[in-house]
Amino acid sequence: MSPTHSPSADPAQDRDLDPHGGAWVRADEPLLPRALRRTLSLPASLYAHRALWIAGARRELRARLSGTLLGRLWPVVGPLALFGVYYALFARAFGMGFPGLGPEASRATGVWLFLGVVTWSAFAESLGRGTAAFVERGELLKRAAFPAEVLPFQAIVAQHLLLAAGLCAFVAVVSLAGLWQPPGAGLLWTPLLLCLQMLFVLGLTLASATLHAFLRDTAHAVGLLTTLWMFATPIFWIPSERVLPGVGPFLPWLAWNPMHAFVSCWRHALMPGAPAEGFTTDFGTSLATAGLWTAGALCVGGFLFSLGLRRLPDEV
Repeated sequence: MSPTHSPSADPAQDRDLDPHGGAWVRADEPLLPRALRRTLSLPASLYAHRALWIAGARRELRARLSGTLLGRLWPVVGPLALFGVYYALFARAFGMGFPGLGPEASRATGVWLFLGVVTWSAFAESLGRGTAAFVERGELLKRAAFPAEVLPFQAIVAQHLLLAAGLCAFVAVVSLAGLWQPPGAGLLWTPLLLCLQMLFVLGLTLASATLHAFLRDTAHAVGLLTTLWMFATPIFWIPSERVLPGVGPFLPWLAWNPMHAFVSCWRHALMPGAPAEGFTTDFGTSLATAGLWTAGALCVGGFLFSLGLRRLPDEV
């Protein structure tokens, strides 16, 4: 190691060094420019430290699945069980469904509900685990030059790998059982949707995990807000006055709900021929909206994270 990058007597100064040899910031740089520089460097940092978060995601998955009877089958069994419950309860027992579909109404409702629930579950679980990441692994943040952004991101990656496994099982069952039209070309959009949703959640968790390090009430607030957010998103309800009379005045507000864009994208991609009543925008508009929300979340969350980065080791 060159003398320029040898560990110094000041741990805070070491935390501003890139373990690959470069300096993240200058020691005399003002706070706001330093935070902006650090925010812009986040994508490069995640790529440079990909081995860390890949290994961390694997450890997290092993920790969740080890010691269980079904082991690696749980990511498949869980979503399929949910699909059966929602189909039997909402579509068959309660008779909830799309108008004008006849016998296919119950199947359409089951598929539509399932895609909303598994997408939301991955988002909410990632946000909850990511919010606690800095506090739970605080010992790692005290190491010189450890990339703190890796901790929430590995939890997000692990949860979305489970989502991908559940969606694969769903596609197989739908195709083999003939419950609905197979996705076909829509499957090509799933890698992009997974990446966008993971980056969107990363932006939120960088902000919430940083706040949680300074104020431990944050995790409770995030849990409460996530629950309220779920009911404001068309997960269990259909955004159509034809299906839910009186919902019309609230529909324009869905344009300001980022998770509505993500859920709509998943349903557009994996449920071809879905009834028009289930959507307020087409696929292209939903995808563009999801992309804009992702960029905004990364900028805001990354900036808040960068502002508090130097104090994180002392707070956790």
